[in-house]
Amino acid sequence: MDQNGKGSQFFRCVHRGQGCDQPRRSVNGIERAAVLGLRILGHDDGLQKAIRRELRKATVPGTRRGVGRSAALAVDLRERRRKLLDLHYADKIGADLFAEQEAELTVQLEALEAELSDLRRRLEERNEVAQAFEEVARHLADIDIDEIWQEATEKERWALASDLIEEVSIYPDHLEVKVSGALRMNVTLQEAGLTGGSGIYGVGERTRTSTPC
Repeated sequence: MDQNGKGSQFFRCVHRGQGCDQPRRSVNGIERAAVLGLRILGHDDGLQKAIRRELRKATVPGTRRGVGRSAALAVDLRERRRKLLDLHYADKIGADLFAEQEAELTVQLEALEAELSDLRRRLEERNEVAQAFEEVARHLADIDIDEIWQEATEKERWALASDLIEEVSIYPDHLEVKVSGALRMNVTLQEAGLTGGSGIYGVGERTRTSTPC
């Protein structure tokens, strides 16, 4: 962080002057971006619907069917390995052939179980994110974040930001606001009161009524 000698604070890239030419951004501008993200998340129906569509993509029937198919295949591999062991115990298959086929089945089963575990983990995480989003959106809909922010002390603002904002990423032509439980939202530099280019990155009607970035 930099100071301008007049009490204002600015964020700058640690590589500024070493290859990064991105200008520094004021703390106040980044705060405005965060508050804007919280406001529209709580009161913009179009944005909420777009976020719900994105969250549902990971839990559509096709994904759940993929979990079911993988689980069924894992059961089949275990059954084949059990039958192979029965043949070995009954002296109907040699030790070398048994070891070779058993090792092959074990490798397939371990790979499938790892894939199945990853699928289930991702589904669980996305479900948790969806639940968190509904909770955050519900709370933000019930409050006037602009009024609260204006009345809050610096310590209270920090507490609000820590609880509700995961991160604000700074780019040369826009900012990205990540509210807890929601997808990233783009904010133009102009909307945050910062100077910069005029590319279409905003959380205006175009972004809010389409899939959020």
